[in-house]
Amino acid sequence: MRMHSGRIAGVLGPTNTGKTHYAIERMLAHRTGIIGLPLRLLAREVYDKIVAIRGPSVVALLTGEERIIPPRVQYWVCTVEAMPQNNGVDFVAVDEIQLCADPERGHIFTQRLLNARGLHETLFLGADTMRGPISQLIPEAIFVRRERLSDLSYGGSKKISRMPMRSAIVGFSVDNVYAMAELLRRQKGGAAVVLGALSPRTRNAQVELYQAGEVDYLVATDAIGMGLNLDVHHVAFSGVSKFDGRRMRPLAPNELAQIAGRAGRGMADGSFGVTGEAPELDEGIANAIVNHRFAPIKRLQWRNSDLTFSSIDVLIERLGISPTNEVFIKARDADDLIALKNLAEMSEIRARAGNTSSVRLLWDVCRIPDFRGISPADHATLLSTIFNHLHETGKLPEAWLARQINLTDRIDGDIDTLSKRLAFIRTWTYVAQSADWLEDVKYWREATRAIEDRLSDALHNALTKRFVDRRTSVLLRRLKQKEGLLADVNDNGEVTVEGEFVGRLEGFRFLQDKNATGTEAKTVKSASFQALMPYFNLRADRFYNAPDTELDFTDQGGLMWGEHAVGKLVPGEDPLKPQITAFVDDSAGLDVMQKVQRRLQHFIDRKIAALFEPLLLLQRDEALDGLARGFAFRMVEGFGILPRVAVANDVKALDQDARGMLRKHGVRFGQFTIFMPLLLKPAATRLRILLWSLAQKLDEFPVSPQPGLVTIPVDGSAPQGYDIMAGYRNSNTRAIRIDMLERLADMIRVEDTRAGFEARPDMLSITGMTLEQFSDLMQGLGYNVEKLERDKVKPAKAGIFAVEKTKASTDSVDLEVKDGSHNSDLQTPEMEISSSPVVDQFLDDQVSEETTAVAQSGDGETEAQVDETANTEAPNVVEDVTPVEKETYFVFTWSTRSKSIPNRQTRDFRKPDDQGKIKDRPKGKRNQSKDDQKPRPHQSKPEKSKKIDPDNPFAAALMGLKTRD
Repeated sequence: MRMHSGRIAGVLGPTNTGKTHYAIERMLAHRTGIIGLPLRLLAREVYDKIVAIRGPSVVALLTGEERIIPPRVQYWVCTVEAMPQNNGVDFVAVDEIQLCADPERGHIFTQRLLNARGLHETLFLGADTMRGPISQLIPEAIFVRRERLSDLSYGGSKKISRMPMRSAIVGFSVDNVYAMAELLRRQKGGAAVVLGALSPRTRNAQVELYQAGEVDYLVATDAIGMGLNLDVHHVAFSGVSKFDGRRMRPLAPNELAQIAGRAGRGMADGSFGVTGEAPELDEGIANAIVNHRFAPIKRLQWRNSDLTFSSIDVLIERLGISPTNEVFIKARDADDLIALKNLAEMSEIRARAGNTSSVRLLWDVCRIPDFRGISPADHATLLSTIFNHLHETGKLPEAWLARQINLTDRIDGDIDTLSKRLAFIRTWTYVAQSADWLEDVKYWREATRAIEDRLSDALHNALTKRFVDRRTSVLLRRLKQKEGLLADVNDNGEVTVEGEFVGRLEGFRFLQDKNATGTEAKTVKSASFQALMPYFNLRADRFYNAPDTELDFTDQGGLMWGEHAVGKLVPGEDPLKPQITAFVDDSAGLDVMQKVQRRLQHFIDRKIAALFEPLLLLQRDEALDGLARGFAFRMVEGFGILPRVAVANDVKALDQDARGMLRKHGVRFGQFTIFMPLLLKPAATRLRILLWSLAQKLDEFPVSPQPGLVTIPVDGSAPQGYDIMAGYRNSNTRAIRIDMLERLADMIRVEDTRAGFEARPDMLSITGMTLEQFSDLMQGLGYNVEKLERDKVKPAKAGIFAVEKTKASTDSVDLEVKDGSHNSDLQTPEMEISSSPVVDQFLDDQVSEETTAVAQSGDGETEAQVDETANTEAPNVVEDVTPVEKETYFVFTWSTRSKSIPNRQTRDFRKPDDQGKIKDRPKGKRNQSKDDQKPRPHQSKPEKSKKIDPDNPFAAALMGLKTRD
């Protein structure tokens, strides 16, 4: 019914004219008032504004899902559908009155246009296209024209990647909105999402995300066109057609203008355009939107509001009456009428709805919105259940209602799942607003509101997590604002910029977060380098002043600062002067690069100078000349180690003075190797292998052997020459350290290598080998090895002291090897090779160009000595009947046929007789029979009897033993 009315005005004009703000001011100028708004979201926004001005005690909020009604209410903020009738308030306003022409909701707005009146003032707010219908229906109405506060321009088509900041992209389906939001997340850091189906709490949280600047883009449906005031500079349409519930249709120019007008709020100018797959707007449509000129609305949607509830059929008939006024057009069936028709087909419903009150109740149930968006039949099934419960008892059973509500009280799942639960709880929130349907209305309103809030928060978090990359958004905003970025690096090297993790800093290289891809990766990289610039300089200063103890090199040539790689060694012109490649990002700047490179060069130069000091002194000795200087050059080329066979001729050419000068620098002329003992230390060996690998330009550098090992297995895959650089000499399956090899050569030199000899305990001790391993080593050095057996001789009692003495001697030698003889840091006198001219001449004669082994032979025992030993009468002993044990032993003889040792003419040192003739050599082993040439067990010559020292404290005991023997 139309109430007694005072002033009726149509406040018309384009968007951004302040119409809603003007209506709020006019309402608050009256004692009481009602304002109807097109959206629940907008109603909540206006409610909050008025509460902030007048307080919550006098302001009511009335929507389909919320009812906040204080006892002394003065001002009502409602959705248009929920506006109370016949309240007798002073002021009434209806916003977006042009929705009278909307196919879905237009009949409700038309009803408010015809019937809603304030006692003193009534305002209808909307587009200027409504001037004609209002004039026809309300002749007494006056009109107030309001002009747009800012200009609006058409910007054409723009790609998402070129979309300006503070833009809203509008889609007309949930899938389209989500697709645009995902694209913006990847390219721009994210977007807020506003849908008409969102709860006010979720919508407000998303809008706040945008308004606070955490994201610069908003993706929404056409819901933003209904009075939502946002800080939007540009509106882009991702489509220009929508599904209106029946079919897909193109948007009318005035509908496009309603949405485009959201751009440029206040005095700020705005623009609009298209993006994605949307076609360019027709020039005429674009101009119409810019100039706010549209075809006037001529027909309004109408549905009869004078209803009769005598029966279901009568109610349906009354709702289907056609209008008589030519201004109106009959509205299509709305959701409530469709639900009523579906329920009318159910026999049980018809049976229950047999009177006026039952039909009225059925109509109230049919007006429950289909928030879930399911099929009309499914929605009708739910409504039938609700109606049956209400018709039976007048109230909804609490147990049944609790089961329905509990199905939605879960916050797990994805966006779609949460959205469906939220839509379902909105149904029960709407039901809970009906005081006549529930026993404990307050409880159920609070329960449904709490669940809706939880689901709203969960949906907001899910939307933000999926469509907002806070890191990219924050960094992009800071970069475009040209503000200084604050970077922080924790103890683990994790880098955060403006509180967002962007990657790790290892040394002077920034390793970007691998999860960042595409445009996001470019943003993270740009922001990170800008923020890390001052940090790079501070770190470079600290690195330059760091002590050498904090730096080290790896076996593969890497240079480390603590745990971080800061560079690598590369070959230089001089093998002892490698160059540096620093690991510094280009963005750190040239100064940082040069500072790191200088510091690393200083480090490696000092390391070489300290570990290779003897070699460098040899290289710089100006006193060396001639052959000595050339040999020193060869030593430097070999990093302080040369196989003697490789320089045999050079060594022969050196005189004693030259050798003496080289020995002063620590050069030792061994039987197999020429080397500098100080360069055999583990640290020097590790550096030598590295420098040699660089000089050889190997792809993969071999690793230095573990320090302290006398022998190591031969690595067949190692590059040629590695054994020498490691300080070892390969010999069959194992390699022996060169200093220990020289000690072994000294021991072998006193043996008869032609007649054959057995390994002594001290030989095994210094090599740390078993007899079998030692035989393999000797074979690799060029010796023939013969494995034999013999009777095991039991030691006589009289030899106890000699045996114990030998064992003690062996133990001492073994202890010497274990405790340090194998450590190249310790140099013993036994390692020094005789430096007399005779020994030098001897070594020169033993070494050829192809080998380092020497076959030194002694004269051996003469036949007379052998015969004398054989004819010696043995003492009478009691025959031992114990079975004779056998023992295995090895005899080593020099292999004269070895290819590694060339045949050579043995020098003849016999002196001529008085007549100048040289006597023939006595017949030796070459003239022996084959039986005599068989290897014999090695026998030491009997020691000469020594007189007992009378001053010896054990003289008496020794004399007694001698007498007893």
